[in-house]
Amino acid sequence: MNASYYEASAPSRANDDVRAAGPSFAARVRASLPAALSSRSRTAKAAIFSVLVAVLWVPGGSASAAPGCASRVLNIVAHEDDDLLFLNPDVRADLVAGKCVRTVFVNAGDNADPRGAAYWMTREGGPRAAYAQMRGVANNWTVSDLGIPNHPVQLHTLNGDPNVSLAFMRLPDGFVDGRFPSALVKLYRDELASTAALDSTSSYTRAGLIEALASIMNGFSPDVIRTQDWSLPLQYVNGPQADHMDHVAVAYFVKDANERYQTPHTLSGYIDYSISNLPANLTQTETTQKTATFETYAPFDDLLCSNPSTSPSCGIAPWLSRRYTLAPILTPTRSRFTPLAPARVLDTRTGNGAPATKLTGGQVLQLQITGRGGVPAGATAAVINITVTEPDDNGHITAYPCDLPTPTASNLNFRVGQTIANLANVRLDAAGKVCLFALAPTHLVADVGGYFSPSGSLFTPVAPARVLDTRTGNGAPATKLTGGQVLQLQITGRGGVPAGATAAVINITVTEPDDNG
Repeated sequence: MNASYYEASAPSRANDDVRAAGPSFAARVRASLPAALSSRSRTAKAAIFSVLVAVLWVPGGSASAAPGCASRVLNIVAHEDDDLLFLNPDVRADLVAGKCVRTVFVNAGDNADPRGAAYWMTREGGPRAAYAQMRGVANNWTVSDLGIPNHPVQLHTLNGDPNVSLAFMRLPDGFVDGRFPSALVKLYRDELASTAALDSTSSYTRAGLIEALASIMNGFSPDVIRTQDWSLPLQYVNGPQADHMDHVAVAYFVKDANERYQTPHTLSGYIDYSISNLPANLTQTETTQKTATFETYAPFDDLLCSNPSTSPSCGIAPWLSRRYTLAPILTPTRSRFTPLAPARVLDTRTGNGAPATKLTGGQVLQLQITGRGGVPAGATAAVINITVTEPDDNGHITAYPCDLPTPTASNLNFRVGQTIANLANVRLDAAGKVCLFALAPTHLVADVGGYFSPSGSLFTPVAPARVLDTRTGNGAPATKLTGGQVLQLQITGRGGVPAGATAAVINITVTEPDDNG
């Protein structure tokens, strides 16, 4: 017997389901449940599935999860059933716990079906129904844009719990062995210049897809990311360890994108087809729940068992009682740089940041950095320009976090009567302070130019390149700057610094000055 259901999809054009869908727009389709399901599923085959899904399109919607998330989980998989078959019961546990959960389906799961969008858009209804079932709310969703720059992607948010969302990138299926022309595995291996979404909204190069996935990660800020099996080679090999090349390629893309997401989190990979060869490791309750969820998905995918000689889908029963993962990758806390307009946080001549008096020889000054000059609480380090002026003797300055003993190294060496400056990157202690040790009596001046924290810009080194020389006319006219002159120097687009850079490390040299300055 064929099961029947109602769902607001299955139009002939790719975007009709979100632009016109609603309770008054339903398309009746027929689908067969897989023969390999449990006895419970075979009983379910005799039932009538009636599912009404309301989908509302909201242009310009936010891609961020609703506020109040104690934990955020981002699942990135290839096809619309991979999370249900291989990541579950973990997805269900997160939903039941009320976590913010977002799942991204990279492939359209089209299987090169001649029905085109009528098939793969109907298939997208499967995870919507399954997630609503796992969350225990009505199967009603609001559609907006995911927010990837230059890459429109539909984001479906569950009305009954806005902390649950699904995104559909709709890239073409590559077949199990990656033979199709637009297979993701070919894109990853640089055998394909680009691939386009089946809804014609976007096209991705290899680097562009990695950047898009990194954008999704940084936009959602998950503390857990889950994907598929990155331990397998990017070449299909038939046998016990065989897997769909879309699964493997997506896992590789996610692993690369993960390098661009530095918020502390855990990345987990899940083993796919080959778990059939491993012992069942789910409890009976977990297996029953996982099966029920997959049965909610199944009516939306009538190709589950259409090719029994080539498709592992007809052997899904073992997958429903198993879940195996790779060793997780833990991303530790890493600091990023945020530039600031220079701000003076210390001047012992005027009493700014410390008493208006010279430091004595051997004195340690504790200088508060956070909360001043634009440096926020939570900053882990600061960029500080330290200037010595009017020293009474030769000596040095050492800058260091106040929770450490005074190091024997120095940041700035000076001679009696000299005014000299040096730039230092200094870790802050838990109170946001740095300590400044002076070997000889002197006045100190300090300016902050930026700080490091978990958010901000990553550092990219480049080979040294001269971008200014007023002696030769490089970057400015070939003449000395006059007293009081301000020179605007173009940095991006020169010396390997790209457009979009937020700050630059610049070594500045003064030569042939006409006066002190």
